[in-house]
Formats: sequence, C-alpha cells, structure tokens
Amino acid sequence: MINEVLFKIGENTWYYTKEALPWLILGFLMAGLLKAFVPEGFLFKYLGARNMRSVLNATLIGIPLPLCSCGVIPAGIGLYEQGVSRASTLAFLIATPTTAITTILVIEKSMGRRCVLLYLGSITILAILFSYTLEAVGWL
Repeated sequence: MINEVLFKIGENTWYYTKEALPWLILGFLMAGLLKAFVPEGFLFKYLGARNMRSVLNATLIGIPLPLCSCGVIPAGIGLYEQGVSRASTLAFLIATPTTAITTILVIEKSMGRRCVLLYLGSITILAILFSYTLEAVGWL
C-alpha cells in the first residue's frame, strides 16, 4: 500500500516536472537575456517609475509573451533586478501567464472570438488596476 502511494507520488512528480521544465527554462533564458543584453537603466526608463504608464507598459509587454505561470517567475525576477518597479513587475506577473497562447486558443475554440477579446480586455484592465492600486496604497 505505502509503496503504491510513494510510486504514484514519484510518477506524478516526474510528470509535472516534465511538463513545467521547458517553461521554466524559457523563463530563466529570458531573465538571462535581459541581464546580458538590455543596458542598465533601459527598463527603468519605461517600467521603473511608480506610475500608471510604467504599469501599462509592463502589462502590454507581458501579454504577448509565451510564458506560463512557472516560466514567468524567473522573468519577473529578472525585470525587478533590472530596476522595474514592484507594481510593474506585478502587472507583468499577472498579465503574462493569463494571456498565454494556449489559453487564448482554448477560449476561442470553446467560446468564440468575442469572448477572447473580452477576456484579454478584462485581464489587461485588472492587471493594471490591481498592480497600480497596491502601489498607490503602499502595499508594494
């Protein structure tokens, strides 16, 4: 009995590791590319200020990226370490995995294009408002 449970745990752990690993590697790669090729201060110029414009920019940058919830973490850390504000980093972390191409395709296939547009608009607005509000009230 205990051997079966341990085997099942190991089997499921291996399965989910294989599923997440490519996206984690992509996230680490993006973080490394940011560090290596983006000049110091460049990201700060567009994403570092504690204002709505920086949060909007971070959201719009995150939307088209093909990162899942696993891969976005290293990329978000890379942004933050490059001087991106906390609110902008949070907006990026919210918008990127929720607008992954696989999610968009599933929504379009099952609910139609109009629902995709509503979903994308909602995610964009919520990522911006949530991140900026937390920054404005001093919680970030």
